[in-house]
Amino acid sequence: MKVLTLENFRHGIGSVGDLPIPFETVLNVSALVIILTFVFLKVSWKESVLVAEEAVLKSNPSILGRLFGLIILLLIVLPGVVSEEVAKTSISPLILWVFLWIGIPVLGLFFGDVYSKFNPLNLLNNNSPKPSSVYMASVLFLGLTWFELVWR
Repeated sequence: MKVLTLENFRHGIGSVGDLPIPFETVLNVSALVIILTFVFLKVSWKESVLVAEEAVLKSNPSILGRLFGLIILLLIVLPGVVSEEVAKTSISPLILWVFLWIGIPVLGLFFGDVYSKFNPLNLLNNNSPKPSSVYMASVLFLGLTWFELVWR
């Protein structure tokens, strides 16, 4: 069992060799994704659709969706906490970089806002009319920023 130490809280990938896919592929695909994103936005987004979609975003996700999101979150976090597996053989980078960063946006193109249906933070949601989620997001963002830029 891996002991949680200060060394475990370092940022990101240690070197290019730690990437689960070749570095050239990362560069080429990321450039292609950025270019295609702006092309698709320019072609397809003629008027604002956010106001019309607001009612869909407020719908409560099912408990199965929340549990699915929790399982995905645990599959990402637990291997890093309990094992000393390298990034090339761990399931966490695969789930994060392939499923969440590529799969969810592609599914969103076809089915709409998919991520809100299984967002694991919805388990903490108390369904109050006050926008308390803004405070939670602010605290988490400031904590992440502090760990990334200030600590160590």
